[in-house]
Amino acid sequence: MTVVVGAQAAMRRVWSAEAALADGDLAVARRCADEAFSTTTGWYSAPALTVRARVAIAAGELQPAERDAHDALVLGAGIKAYLLVPDILECLAALADQAGGHRDAVRLCGAAQNPSPPVSRSSANYAPKLATRPRWPSA
Repeated sequence: MTVVVGAQAAMRRVWSAEAALADGDLAVARRCADEAFSTTTGWYSAPALTVRARVAIAAGELQPAERDAHDALVLGAGIKAYLLVPDILECLAALADQAGGHRDAVRLCGAAQNPSPPVSRSSANYAPKLATRPRWPSA
């Protein structure tokens, strides 16, 4: 195999795997996902790993799916490709659900819906409102 050079060619392989998966053709989806991963580098490896995890989930292969999803998350976070994180978290949620970790699955789905980091109470923007409550005169 040759290494994919262009961004369009790299993503075309990922989209081909997703299309085959949506069509229910796991054999073609697996072949496309494996080819997408083996022919991409850098940022493009994260979506390729994500689609490969989705194919493994559909095939019932939970351990390879979990490995690929975690690798995609590490890669995406390492290069600050935060746009990819919700899809990866949805894969991890599906894996947690299939393993019986329903609580973790719900948390991961929630994190996928709102990928922005939570505001901590110790940040400068947080100010408790209790001290500014108006005092009513007693009757």
